[in-house]
Amino acid sequence: MNKADGFSLIEVLVALVVLSIGMLGIAALHIDGVRTGYSALQRTHAVNLAADMADRIRANPGGNYDVGAGPAGGAPADICADTNAAEAPGDCNPDQMATYDVWEWRSALDPTTATGLPGGVGQIDLDAATDPDSHIITVSWEDKGQTRNYRLTVQQ
Repeated sequence: MNKADGFSLIEVLVALVVLSIGMLGIAALHIDGVRTGYSALQRTHAVNLAADMADRIRANPGGNYDVGAGPAGGAPADICADTNAAEAPGDCNPDQMATYDVWEWRSALDPTTATGLPGGVGQIDLDAATDPDSHIITVSWEDKGQTRNYRLTVQQ
């Protein structure tokens, strides 16, 4: 019998353990990358939703967008004379258009919809201390067990 008998089997077992640890590390990095990518996607979506509301405010300068926070709720009934809320409003005054814009925006944030964010909430506050008045748009959502916020200020 040779003193080196069985030595190659120990080498194979050690190599297998080292390879297994390396594969577990790669799997952990992949999972972390997927989570980080999803978080970045949520942040991008929140920024786009805030920019959408900013565009709506700029397009309707006479509307009252000072609505604070709240859920989307049901569609606004008879928001304008010749239309229903399932379609784009027709002849609306600025406040009716603002009501419709906020409802549509909060519906897009709603986590139960395909476009929503997890725990998505939208808030719009008027800052009358600035000249001209400005609106502070805040989008909040849940990400990795924490509440994230994106805030955008738009002048009217």
